[in-house]
Amino acid sequence: MSLIAKIRALQAAGEAVTPEALGQVVTVEKVSAVTAHDAEVPPVIESPALSPARRHRQLILGRIMAASGSGFGVELTPIGDNDDLSPADREVMQLKIMLIDHQQTLKATKSQETKIAIKREFAPLYANWIKGVLEADAAPQREQAAELIATMMIWAIDCGEYHDALPLVEYVLKHKVPMPARFDRDVATFVTDQVSEAAIAAYEKAEPGVEAFPLEILGRVEDLVADADMHDQVKAKLQKAIGRALASDTGDESRIRQEETLKRYQRALELNPSVGVKKDIERLQSALKKTAKPDAANQEQTNA
Repeated sequence: MSLIAKIRALQAAGEAVTPEALGQVVTVEKVSAVTAHDAEVPPVIESPALSPARRHRQLILGRIMAASGSGFGVELTPIGDNDDLSPADREVMQLKIMLIDHQQTLKATKSQETKIAIKREFAPLYANWIKGVLEADAAPQREQAAELIATMMIWAIDCGEYHDALPLVEYVLKHKVPMPARFDRDVATFVTDQVSEAAIAAYEKAEPGVEAFPLEILGRVEDLVADADMHDQVKAKLQKAIGRALASDTGDESRIRQEETLKRYQRALELNPSVGVKKDIERLQSALKKTAKPDAANQEQTNA
């Protein structure tokens, strides 16, 4: 019996899908519980909390999975439908089957707010494996592993868990992990667009002077995608978002901040004339003119 058939048979029998269970012979009664329809679409199951031992196992197998890679430029290969698999590959397959179930739940959910809540509930089930992958810091070799890593990055961004997402973004960009096939955008474009839009939306709702979105996150994204090729409109969004974050600061260095904010808005306008910062530029130029140092003003009059 194939590994996937074993996993689905265990799910149909209501038993936990563990490496130990997968190593045992599945009875005919359990297999018969899997219908032809179930063989194509695995049932949606509730995800149990992980025990400390299970979390530790995920961490170790995540390290092993990544450490088995041989670096950049290696073509990803799928895990075959056979029983002769390493413990690391078995863990990947188990997580992949679980992800299929979770994605079915998400697909059946209409509310975006509810989808985010579901992702926050499911994400911890993959967290220790992901931690092991990041600690090993080697390129994945399996298609299923790459999809898991990219999906967890996407979920973290969708949920606004940016501090958790950024290490994954760095890993995915460094090791050239592709986006899942259903996405049209590449990693750098997706991350830049999603984070920038979230920041801009946050500042549109916030009171003046409130840091509605961390400037630190935006700066880190800018560093990570600095060399990426993407549409100018997306780059403009990031510059606008950084400008919004800078403009929210009203500290002692407000003039320095204003000058930097103006540069960001001007750069955004260069990249995309429709980005929506013209009025911001006018306001900043007016404010900076009013607060110009007397020496500078006198120098302007002398030069005139």
